[in-house]
Amino acid sequence: MERYNITDLLRIGLRRFFWVFIPFTIILTVCLVGLGLLPARYHSKALLIVEDQQISPDLVPSAIRARAEDRLQTIKASLRSRENIIELSDRFDLIDRNSDVPFSKRVEAVKEDILISISRVSNTRRSRRGDEPTTITFEIGFVHEDRQTAFRVANQLVTDFLSQNVEARIEVAEDTAAFMRDEERDLRRQIDQVQTQIAEVRRQNPGMAPETIAFNQDTIRRLTEDIEDFEARIEARNQELDLLRAQQPLIIDASSRNDTDRQELREKRRQYTAFSRRYTDQHPDMVMLLDELLALEERLEPEAFLDRASKTVDQLSTRLASGNLRPGESRELRLMRNDLEARIVKVQAVGGEQSLPELTFRTRESSMLTQIAGYRDRLVTLREDLAEAEARLEQAPTVQAQLSTLENEEERLQRQLGTTQTARARAERTESLEEQQKAERVLILDPPVLPDVPTSPDKPRVALLLTAAAGGFAAFLGIAPVFVSPRIDSRRQLSQVVPGLTVIEVPEIVDDEERKFRRNVMVGLVILSGFLTLVLAAVAYVVLIR
Repeated sequence: MERYNITDLLRIGLRRFFWVFIPFTIILTVCLVGLGLLPARYHSKALLIVEDQQISPDLVPSAIRARAEDRLQTIKASLRSRENIIELSDRFDLIDRNSDVPFSKRVEAVKEDILISISRVSNTRRSRRGDEPTTITFEIGFVHEDRQTAFRVANQLVTDFLSQNVEARIEVAEDTAAFMRDEERDLRRQIDQVQTQIAEVRRQNPGMAPETIAFNQDTIRRLTEDIEDFEARIEARNQELDLLRAQQPLIIDASSRNDTDRQELREKRRQYTAFSRRYTDQHPDMVMLLDELLALEERLEPEAFLDRASKTVDQLSTRLASGNLRPGESRELRLMRNDLEARIVKVQAVGGEQSLPELTFRTRESSMLTQIAGYRDRLVTLREDLAEAEARLEQAPTVQAQLSTLENEEERLQRQLGTTQTARARAERTESLEEQQKAERVLILDPPVLPDVPTSPDKPRVALLLTAAAGGFAAFLGIAPVFVSPRIDSRRQLSQVVPGLTVIEVPEIVDDEERKFRRNVMVGLVILSGFLTLVLAAVAYVVLIR
């Protein structure tokens, strides 16, 4: 069975009203005083928006593919970095260097006061295509106890944010353009190397390029025909030469004069040999016979004349050198020697005298031999050219494969160069747009202002929470003892404790003195409660309204 009903609870509440109300006012007053002692913090902030590229991307596409939100998040992290916070703190005196709080915690406290939030507003049509959000807005602010400091730091943060955004985009554009220029130079260098290799292969393998295969085949066919033609010519000339040499005796014997001269030459040689056994070389008969013999050999046998004449010149030189000569003999010997030397030179130049049939035979024989030698030389040249052409044709597939590989590589590099040139031009246009601030940029919609109302603590909200907490705690202090140490306050409770017992309720009899005492206590409690209420109202006014 329930020990307390609604009536009992109301009776307990009325009886212990001051036990709850007085602690409530005291606790709430103390809490409001503490709330009033908390330092006010001011929040100065700016609203910024990312504006799309002013020139249509269809006309001038941007080379910067990084999402704006990612770039802004990077800049946000940079602004909240330890190094930047220390720099801001030194500039605006945000950190108390003499505080006992660890320096890292002081830096972390300043970091928490930097408030940067990024918001995205999506366009339904573009979102379905998966494009980047149409609009990106973000707030940059700073919270501080001094509103001037909050305003100045917020301005500095906005300035740094815009500067870093511009620098980041320009740096990306410049790095992209520089990278594409380096890539273009590298590709041109590779193309030059490949072209040099192609030229070197062609230089080292002349006549082996793919376009010369048909020419080599025609050359081989023509050289083969020329070799067969010259072989036939050589064979014909050899047959003519054999026929001519077979007719030689008939041609030579046809000259009777030539036979008489040779018989005379043989007779003079026989006489000269016989006289040389009986006479010396200076004997007049020997000198006369030697002149006749030299004259015949000069006409008929030039080689024999040259040999005999050279020996005679040597002998005359020896006699001239000896000095044992008669007067006038030296002049005769010198004239004889000079004459022989002149004749030797003449014979060496034109040869001896021959008969017309023999001269004709020698001329025809020499002409045929010369033609045959020329044909053979030409044949050797043609065979060498044929071997060279066949070697070129045999090596042509290998050279063709090398050239094909190099030309394919050159074509690939040329295509890549074209793509790189297009990308480089786009990067340079993007670089120009960034430098002229005509690409994507960040605009300030609401600049930071000097705050006149503190944003923290939120006193109305905190006061409401404190009121609820104080009420709960006061109710616990005032009413909890009743439930901790319960007592019987009514006949119903006594009948529940002692079932079956007849209970008679006797009204309390209070005398005048007791009644006066109770009235005085009530008046005192009412006055105290009223005083505490006034104090609470005054404190609330000062803390929450003023």
